[in-house]
Amino acid sequence: MEYFIDVEERVRGKISNRCKLEIINEVYYALDSNHQKNFTDSCFGHLLSVAEIKISLQIVHQCIVRTVRTLKENEVWCKFGNKIARFGLEEFVLVTGLKAGELESEDENLGLKSDLIQKYFKNSKGKVVRRQLLNAFRRCGNQPDKFKMGILLILAYVLLSAEENTNLNLWWFNLVDNFG
Repeated sequence: MEYFIDVEERVRGKISNRCKLEIINEVYYALDSNHQKNFTDSCFGHLLSVAEIKISLQIVHQCIVRTVRTLKENEVWCKFGNKIARFGLEEFVLVTGLKAGELESEDENLGLKSDLIQKYFKNSKGKVVRRQLLNAFRRCGNQPDKFKMGILLILAYVLLSAEENTNLNLWWFNLVDNFG
């Protein structure tokens, strides 16, 4: 099997982590008791215990550099010694507790019409970065809106974390519009 990253091209360097698990507790404790219950009962509720887990980024890095090519669309294969380990969609669902299925098409124009965008980011011209969302969350006094922004923060800082100045996918705002 062919490695995804050739052995000769592997780089020794510092491992960085953009995932900010402390956001989980910040979101949870900023909510009133009704919205804390909503959070706990949601697919993100199990993340409250994840915030306490210590993770070894060296192990994650070693898994990544041992990734091998596969034709399976929803699977990642890693080679450890002479053995292949498979991590697929089923394992992802079991580990994360999140649901998996077909996504509706990502229409960012729907996000522009979102209540949150209209209330808190109307001057953003369709560009909202993580830091802006975090600041709006911290200033927000409306609990249903704070809950929605909290879910978005967990997506942006924990599950799909990227660089601080990366624009958020506005489609996400549309997804949380009916939460409350």
